[in-house]
Amino acid sequence: MGAARLDDIVGRADLLQCDSEAVIELAPLLVAAPGISSSANRSELPPSAIAAKIMLEAEQALTGERSVLAQHHIYNYDRAIGASLAGEIARRYGNAGLPGVSITCAFQGAAGQSFGAFCLPGWARA
Repeated sequence: MGAARLDDIVGRADLLQCDSEAVIELAPLLVAAPGISSSANRSELPPSAIAAKIMLEAEQALTGERSVLAQHHIYNYDRAIGASLAGEIARRYGNAGLPGVSITCAFQGAAGQSFGAFCLPGWARA
């Protein structure tokens, strides 16, 4: 497409095309919504305080000292809870996950849309 960054094409409905053999008329859906298509209009969500706590609690498992159990209440806005932990596990150990120890996170509440999206071996969520 020739775009240097994904942000350059977010909201660019003019770049979308409808197949001429489509059974339904999609053209009305391929129109940019006014005022919300710019990345400047999107607000950043604050980092999850729970995610930061989990990272601290998991450190002993990340260093291979002992297995860890963390318990937290989560809310819908904790959308990708654990993504930073999964990233840290992958950074240290790759996709093989934790060697010989485990991190178990017991959550209570309502998870967001990406709950469970980044789980690696050695890390369990309940």
